[in-house]
Amino acid sequence: MRLWAISTSRERIWERRRRDSDFMRVRIGLGRATLTTPVRLAQQLDPLGEYDWESLAGARRLMSRLGAVQGQPAVVDLGAAGVVSLLGAPERTAGLARALLCQLAVLHAPDDLMIAVEMSDGGDWEWAKWLPHTIEPDAAGESGVLPLVRVDTADLAGFLEREVHARQEQLSLQRTQITFERDQAPRPRHLVVLFTGFQPVSEWGRSQLFRSLLQTAGPTYGLTAIFLASREADEPSRGSTCGSGWARTAGPRWKAVRSWSRPPWTVALPTPWSRRWRT
Repeated sequence: MRLWAISTSRERIWERRRRDSDFMRVRIGLGRATLTTPVRLAQQLDPLGEYDWESLAGARRLMSRLGAVQGQPAVVDLGAAGVVSLLGAPERTAGLARALLCQLAVLHAPDDLMIAVEMSDGGDWEWAKWLPHTIEPDAAGESGVLPLVRVDTADLAGFLEREVHARQEQLSLQRTQITFERDQAPRPRHLVVLFTGFQPVSEWGRSQLFRSLLQTAGPTYGLTAIFLASREADEPSRGSTCGSGWARTAGPRWKAVRSWSRPPWTVALPTPWSRRWRT
């Protein structure tokens, strides 16, 4: 409801810019968060001292219970992530992906963010073509613009190849410039690409362009690739990626979200995202 209110009132729409600390950070539910000022016990015990071990165990239990707050937003930083996999039942991963795209589109301006969707899973992704973030630059269609919402990866291949090449060239050029010129150089818009029907054994999954896309993905080049998969075998190989993050729906009750970014974190979320999570 809050996201809908922001989008309809337009008072806070596109409020997150590149300079903001919450840029590209999206909410995946509510959970348990540690206190800003942590509760700690002494790190080392005096070997010559005498302790009531039962009281010490009770103090540690109390610290564990009161050292965190329930019902806090569980957030994923897509700007710091290169490759993210949502693994589980298609209806659940598609719903989560829609929520992520809506947050990105409502809170981030098209000047800072570009979105592309490959909808080969047969789901209802046509709505995304109305987002200004999905308009392909310097391209025209029958309606005047060409949305980056395509039936399969073959339709996106040309755009992705140009984007990967341009971002690699720009970074190479910046490395040859002095610090002042490098800081003044314009940065490309962050690109988020959603793959809804990725197949590792397909021609696209074994192509050189796909390997280049995964190697380019990450905060350095401003590119995030999100994959929907029903099995772990359907994920892109982590051996050929920067492996910055993945999310899994584990079993009928819990969803586990793990990030390989720095610092790493792991949480488990119940399937109703509005309830608590536990580590």
